[in-house]
Amino acid sequence: MPRRTASSTRRAPDDVAADDVDERILFLSIRPRFTEAIMAGEKTVELRRSRMQATPGSQVLLYSSSPVKAVVATAVLERIDSRGPEELWSRSGAVSAVTKAEFDKYFAGAERAYGLHLHNVTSLPEPISLRELRDGLGVEPPQSFRYLTRAQVDSLLPRTAASGRPSPLSLPHVPGFVLRSARPLLRVLDALASPARPRRSQSTPS
Repeated sequence: MPRRTASSTRRAPDDVAADDVDERILFLSIRPRFTEAIMAGEKTVELRRSRMQATPGSQVLLYSSSPVKAVVATAVLERIDSRGPEELWSRSGAVSAVTKAEFDKYFAGAERAYGLHLHNVTSLPEPISLRELRDGLGVEPPQSFRYLTRAQVDSLLPRTAASGRPSPLSLPHVPGFVLRSARPLLRVLDALASPARPRRSQSTPS
């Protein structure tokens, strides 16, 4: 859950065309307290005031905001739950890692509340720092969220000439960065390609 600011209530820039919704990769900015809870399996629902155009199965990059300032994990979007705030709290409050007071403050004045159900969370062996995002990949972290697409990377990376197989960097579900250095992206790819290890976590209340 990001801090609520005037800009956080506006719709994030849409970096992906409408007909590429299935190719979207969500790049989420989340406070360190909550990224830690997500990686520990204690938080399986990320709360948002804005509706996101993403489909179940979409890849998600988790950026831990200040003072960490790094991409720390990947996840898969299971579904987006859209409800009135009180109904969302009753269903998902127990796995949101926020108190009722924090929830009410964040959604004050909102008619709809959105819960992003995340699973297959994989921590990166080495976080990707803000400097690497800017200098190595040409990417600025979002205030709340933005969309990326694997096609951005696929269009830049050649196929392996000898085998005819795709380059490791053009595998499906690769975040769409403007590539200047492959090292940070390879760390993301390792996480996306690795089988997710089972985690113990609370099930979302029905």
